[in-house]
Amino acid sequence: MPGRHSGEFAGSVDTNPDTTADAIEAMLKVFNDMKTSEVTPQELTEAKSRVAGAMVMELQTAASQAQRRIDQILNQYPIDYYDKYPQRVAEVTAEQVREVMNKYVKDDAMTIVVVAPAKLVRSQLEKLGEVEVVPMPAHREAAATQPAKKAA
Repeated sequence: MPGRHSGEFAGSVDTNPDTTADAIEAMLKVFNDMKTSEVTPQELTEAKSRVAGAMVMELQTAASQAQRRIDQILNQYPIDYYDKYPQRVAEVTAEQVREVMNKYVKDDAMTIVVVAPAKLVRSQLEKLGEVEVVPMPAHREAAATQPAKKAA
């Protein structure tokens, strides 16, 4: 996702909490494979269709059209940016995918966000690296309103 100040590369997956680390490792392997070899013609065709189709589907409401217009203005995209988007996606090559993966997807700069009960995934994730647990908003509020416990 391009942006005015920086971009974002994101991948997501829905999985059982028991397989969280396995799912992350599988995603990282796919990313690495995309860096070292070209995607297949079928993968590229399916991805182009999905990306262009998703953009068209996202423009089904006035609110989403307004958001795209705001993005266009804030990011200083040409006025026809979204009009030409499907055409530009169709022109992407497997070599360009590999080049972009190598340029922007940096293993040492990744932040992996997992939304799951910490007690179910923490030990799995610690095998992958440093883990920081940030409670969901409702849990932070509940903890703040509970009386402090005294040490025995």
